[in-house]
Amino acid sequence: MTVTRSRYGSLGSLRVPALVIHGTADTFLPVEHARRLVELIPNAQPLWLDGVGHQFPYPGLPTITRAIVSHLDRTL
Repeated sequence: MTVTRSRYGSLGSLRVPALVIHGTADTFLPVEHARRLVELIPNAQPLWLDGVGHQFPYPGLPTITRAIVSHLDRTL
């Protein structure tokens, strides 16, 4: 298993629009990690998937796709 250094310290320098999508019931990578990303990335927007774990494809994928496209439309 490879472990890398934390990149949290670098996230504040990002100058790109970020949409953080994460399931609130993810036990593999807990939602607290995603919440931290939203705190650290300037102007990051969260999209929390209530009750969703670490799964793909997500059953509500059309909704997620619309959110991603909308995010891209606002940033281009």
